[in-house]
Amino acid sequence: MNGKNKKTPYAIFLVVICLLLAGCSGGSGGGAQSTSPEESTNLAADLAETTTPTKMEKIKTMAESRGMTMGDLKDAAESMGMSVEEMMDMGESMGMSVEEMIDMAESMRMRQTMDMGAPPDYSQNTGPPLVDHSQYLEANQQNAQPDIDPANPPKLATSNFIDLDPYIRITKIRAAYGHNYNYGSADHDPTGKSCSSMKHYFDAYTEQQRWDSNFGSYDTRGVVKFYSPVDGNMYQLIPKEIEQGTEYQFYIGPTGYSQLVFTFHHVDLLDEFIAAGGGSVAAGQHIGYIMRPNGQGEIAVAVSNGAETEYISFFDVMSDEVFAEYQARGITSRAQMTISREEREANPIPCTLNDGSGGKFYSESGDEKSFQEWQNGSDNWVELTR
Repeated sequence: MNGKNKKTPYAIFLVVICLLLAGCSGGSGGGAQSTSPEESTNLAADLAETTTPTKMEKIKTMAESRGMTMGDLKDAAESMGMSVEEMMDMGESMGMSVEEMIDMAESMRMRQTMDMGAPPDYSQNTGPPLVDHSQYLEANQQNAQPDIDPANPPKLATSNFIDLDPYIRITKIRAAYGHNYNYGSADHDPTGKSCSSMKHYFDAYTEQQRWDSNFGSYDTRGVVKFYSPVDGNMYQLIPKEIEQGTEYQFYIGPTGYSQLVFTFHHVDLLDEFIAAGGGSVAAGQHIGYIMRPNGQGEIAVAVSNGAETEYISFFDVMSDEVFAEYQARGITSRAQMTISREEREANPIPCTLNDGSGGKFYSESGDEKSFQEWQNGSDNWVELTR
């Protein structure tokens, strides 16, 4: 597949999202002025008059999911010389659902932070402040940090990110399990013909238990702990309301390595980090719990050199001491935990990129039962031993 053609339309939309996010920050780099509540209300009414109810709901959903007002979206769109509806239409013309736009935005926001050097210290704030990006660009130029080769990253993770004991299986990088997760990287195929998940899922239950929803007496929720794998900074807390309460997605950047970022999902975050909007963390420090009933553990690791983002395996960056914990559970090599890009492209798995579900994998043959059995087999999972 031609990598240049594959990424061109998404590169354009990344620029849009980048400017959208910068414009909404209120910093001097964005050029957007804040909009009063009255103006935002009037804008919503104006849009409602010219936009279909379905599209209006999509626009509102996108704004609210990013903590934006309608005025923020209008300012960002106008900075691109288009209306809010035209900006949404451009994303939709590329086959992107609202959820996929949000995922792309989060990927772009993550890349922006890495490009700017060390993340801001949120320890004295109730949440991420309005950021003048120029300050961090200047700081990064004055305090150069080492480049990271995704093929040979430093072994910075001196702590496991999760309690390992209850888990019995782990997905490989580029597995066809969960949903498509590779936005902003060379692995992303905007046609949806070759999809993959660039994060590890940790499961404490068998495939049959999940099929039967029969988990026994053990529940990972509120029991399994998450830890910071490195000394560094937690930032960009993204809350989501679910039936059990508020769960969080967030990033941890290691001290001294601005190109590397760890992404956590579905975490019942400790109150101290919620109150501080993130802040300094130490390797091995307890940061939260599994949030969802019988929930899985998830971890994603990415490297950005400023021009490209490359997702890699958590096993690629863990220390020998941490890897020894996995060797004791039957893992024989770090490479065992990754499906190569070449192997995935030679055996592409499609996903439904425009269904609003984040890109669910499916079988081209239509035999969903056999496909689901394959999804839960050794091509995608590595079983742990006792």
